[in-house]
Amino acid sequence: MGRVLAPSILAADFTNLGSDVERAEKAGVDWLHIDIMDGVFVPSISMGFPVIEQLREKSHSFFDVHLMITGPLRYVDRFADAGADMITFHREATFDPGSVIDAIHAKGKKAGMSLRPHTDIEAVKPYLKELDMILLMTVEPGFGGQAYLPHSTAKIRAMRELLQRSGMNTDLEVDGGISQRNAQEVLEAGANILVAGSAVFFAETSRRISQPFRTSCIKFRHIRFKSWQRSSFESGLEILFYRKRTEIHVYQVVKQCAVLVRERKKIQKCHEAFDEKIIAYEKAGGVVPARKLIKTAEDVEKIKESAKINMACLDAVAKEIHEGMNTLAIDRIVEEVTHQMGGICATMNYEGFPKNCCTSINDQICHGIPSEEEILQNGDIINVDCSTILDGYFSDSSRMFCIGDVDPGWKELVDVTKECVEIGIQNVKPWHPMGDMSAQINRHAMAHGYSIVREIGGHGCGKEFHEDPFVSYVIPAGEGCLWCRAWSSPSSP
Repeated sequence: MGRVLAPSILAADFTNLGSDVERAEKAGVDWLHIDIMDGVFVPSISMGFPVIEQLREKSHSFFDVHLMITGPLRYVDRFADAGADMITFHREATFDPGSVIDAIHAKGKKAGMSLRPHTDIEAVKPYLKELDMILLMTVEPGFGGQAYLPHSTAKIRAMRELLQRSGMNTDLEVDGGISQRNAQEVLEAGANILVAGSAVFFAETSRRISQPFRTSCIKFRHIRFKSWQRSSFESGLEILFYRKRTEIHVYQVVKQCAVLVRERKKIQKCHEAFDEKIIAYEKAGGVVPARKLIKTAEDVEKIKESAKINMACLDAVAKEIHEGMNTLAIDRIVEEVTHQMGGICATMNYEGFPKNCCTSINDQICHGIPSEEEILQNGDIINVDCSTILDGYFSDSSRMFCIGDVDPGWKELVDVTKECVEIGIQNVKPWHPMGDMSAQINRHAMAHGYSIVREIGGHGCGKEFHEDPFVSYVIPAGEGCLWCRAWSSPSSP
């Protein structure tokens, strides 16, 4: 288990990617970290098979391919064939990690599993014996150049301790905000593979700064850490070297700038009152959402834009749905409207789901798969559930439809369900607990002789598909997670 630096090519100059990689390899790099993003699991889109294939022809490095994508199983073979040596997927992106690990090993490649910052390390525990590497994200995945999350050090230490208790010497990789300021801390906590992007390639757009790096050999000294000394590592992380004739010119990497400091102060002032309310609720014993789940006012507007497509799909279905129609035709309506309005159908290929929406008939609660053989009959009730992505933001809703002459009992169920939804909306209020909403829904349903499904609930929406928190409809009033109002934040670089 050696110590390795794996530069992330996401921070390289893509107009000169081959040259950047060549300079890094001449400097001593023998691992390259390659981030693959699909715009669904994370908001950004990065690169695909052609980039890896072309780099493989030019590079002798170990390709550490990090899949930040939904449904990773379907792409394992292609990334392996493109030239990946290690394929790392996210635990949060699949319900069947074992199958993904098996598929990676079947291609003769090493398998890694990654956890987002707020995913508990217990999530990886059942798969430790099968994994070659564990990757802990120390920033929210999706964008380069972010600051290291301070609580990550404790998580790294806990992960290494879990491996040691299990008698395993598995590689532990860390990705996000790694620099000379925190690298020693991360290594001492138990990581042995460090991913660094901005600190290595430093893809600055300013001519004043970038010109020296275009003509330089960018490197970290003591990259393999074979003869480990703190001083060599610190200087290697702190300084970028390039050779011109026989002299070594040294450029100090600037990690902070006055603009960021000013913006941070603005954000801090804006959020003080907001944070006070959350802290007070938590101190009183309440459940508060993770910071990443709280949306800004700008986020909310983008979710609303996504929701416009979502609602347009259901409106289009409402105009066309009829007895004798097959549910595949409903799926095609959702697909057509979504694409015409510039969106993406979130369910398509999500964990292997084969269609653009869910169609659940009569006593099927949810997640029915549209089919040409499934024909709507007189008296059916059907729920059409569609989820939409627009510019990386998710929206999700469903609508019930009654086909022809519906049994009065079924009709009452649909009507009461709709009333429950409306009551729930009325009771979702900022700075009130989730239980205030769920108790009202539960009360209304039970008053009409119905019960609430306990095992299945709602979920958040925004930057991920099926975000936390889990929204239960059986929580007593006064309990549950706090609903928070969106806040406005000043733009920052």
